[in-house]
Amino acid sequence: MQDISLFESDSQTLNIDNRLSFNLNYTDRFNLSVFSSLTHNKSYMPISGCVLEHILTTTNLTHCEKLYYLLADSLALISKNRSNSRSYALPSEDWAARLGCSRSLVFTMQRSLVEKGYFIINKEWDEIGRNKRNLITPTLPISVFNNLNEKFQDRAGDHLPYNPLSECKRSYLDRTKLFIKFNYDLLKIITSSEYLNPKQKMIWLSFYTRWGPITDLG
Repeated sequence: MQDISLFESDSQTLNIDNRLSFNLNYTDRFNLSVFSSLTHNKSYMPISGCVLEHILTTTNLTHCEKLYYLLADSLALISKNRSNSRSYALPSEDWAARLGCSRSLVFTMQRSLVEKGYFIINKEWDEIGRNKRNLITPTLPISVFNNLNEKFQDRAGDHLPYNPLSECKRSYLDRTKLFIKFNYDLLKIITSSEYLNPKQKMIWLSFYTRWGPITDLG
């Protein structure tokens, strides 16, 4: 499994292509035993490798938006496995806590991700007309969806064609494309960390997923 030696010394600096570095002096603030148990835990959720690669590399999303998409997509997948609905809702303060940002930024990112074609949001209202919660369904712009379908190979076996009337774009990619095993609890620790900025969080996730295996359930 992933090598966690980067986190073992009291103070280390991670350098990326000699241009970017950040200090990893977190041993007094980060529970390494918890981190180690998560990286070795066999309870993983499958994230489509092609979607993950797109989110990590696209220039159309900010670092914070990428983190929000990955977190919401993971929670939506967990929800689908439990209730067959690939959507998820949390109060804005909970999103803010899990992303390590302000509530106002959460609302700004929700609007932006809808405009860019990455979120579908259904608003639910209380009895006096107040917005009670936003139910988020992660999706993809049609051009991105089509490109991922053409560029990345399917899992082994036969697959029914995509039918937008019976499943969402992400569900189709979930069942047809190779995936990467990812631990949601570990993702939540990284996205909510107050010791990493959004760019550093994305770098960390990029390294972690690069070391993770691509899997075929076929």
